[in-house]
Amino acid sequence: DFDDFIKKGRLTGYGGTDFRPAFDYVDALIEDKEFENFKGLIYFTDGYGIYPGKAPDYDTMFVFVRQDLKRPEVPWWGIRVEIDADEVTQRF
Repeated sequence: DFDDFIKKGRLTGYGGTDFRPAFDYVDALIEDKEFENFKGLIYFTDGYGIYPGKAPDYDTMFVFVRQDLKRPEVPWWGIRVEIDADEVTQRF
């Protein structure tokens, strides 16, 4: 369960995520009317990966854990937010 994952799990990054399937999935859900008045997507990421070539029809926030590392730029249509690692771990 989620609590065990938080206690024992370890998140790693720099794997070159392809963000496009997540956007395709959300777009399909919107098209199938699974959402009413969908406002936006929040994507927790290290930023390394392949972004969609065009802006989605909804707001998108890319959330980074603030570290001393330089993070890649997000597309012009994305909202970039950085949080401290302590903000994440203190909540769980």
